[in-house]
Amino acid sequence: MHEQGLGLKNTKIKLPTKPIDVKLCEEISDKLNPIAMKIGEQFRLYGFRAKINFRNLLKCLAYRNQRKAVTDEDFEEFLELTDYMNFDFKPI
Repeated sequence: MHEQGLGLKNTKIKLPTKPIDVKLCEEISDKLNPIAMKIGEQFRLYGFRAKINFRNLLKCLAYRNQRKAVTDEDFEEFLELTDYMNFDFKPI
C-alpha cells in the first residue's frame, strides 16, 4: 500500500516524440480569464501565470483526446477539474 492509497502498476504514458501544435482559439482562451483572476486575487497577483498554465492544460486535454485544437468539450472537462483545484481553500 502506498502512502496516498494509490497502487498504480505498469502505468504507461505515451508522450509525443516531437513538438505538437495544438490550437486554442481566442474565444475559449478568454473563458479562462475569470478563473485566472480568482487565482490572482488569492495570491494578490494578476493571474497571468495561472492563465498560461490553464491554457497549457487545455491543450494537453485536447491532445489526450486526440485533437489538434481545443474544443468546448475540452473546456468542460477543464471546468470539472477546477473543482479539485480548491481555489477557496475549502476543506477537502
